[in-house]
Amino acid sequence: MRCPHVRVQRHLRVPWRILSIWRSGTLTSDLINLKIYQKARDLAVVVFPATDRFPRPQQYGGLASELRQITLDLLKTIASVNESHSRLLHETIDVDLQQIWLMVDLAADLKYITPDLRDGMRLQIDEIGRMNGGWMKMA
Repeated sequence: MRCPHVRVQRHLRVPWRILSIWRSGTLTSDLINLKIYQKARDLAVVVFPATDRFPRPQQYGGLASELRQITLDLLKTIASVNESHSRLLHETIDVDLQQIWLMVDLAADLKYITPDLRDGMRLQIDEIGRMNGGWMKMA
C-alpha cells in the first residue's frame, strides 16, 4: 500500500547519449564508470612507467615529474567536471591534454621514450580530447 503523499516519477528518461559518454550504467558520481576517466587513467598507467626510465636529472623537478603531475591534474580535472559540468573546466582538460602532448613530443625528441610509445600516447590523448569535446557539447 502506497502512502498518498508520496509521488513516484515513473517516466524519468535520460537520453542514451548522456549515459554512453558520461557514465556507463548509472547517473551517480562514480568515476570508475566514467569512460573519459577510464581513458585518462589508462594514459596515466602508460605515462608513469615511461617516466621512470627518464634520466635521473629529469626525475625530480624535471620533465618526468612535470609529465606525471599534469597527468594527475588531468584526472583531478575530469573528476571536477563530473561534479560541476563547468565549461571552464572542460577547457582546462583541453589545456592539460595540450601540455601532455607537448611534453611527450619533447621526451621523444630527447630519446627518453620511443617513437612508438609517443605515437601510442598521442592516440590516447586524441581520444580523450574527442571525448571531452563531445562531453562539453552536452554540458
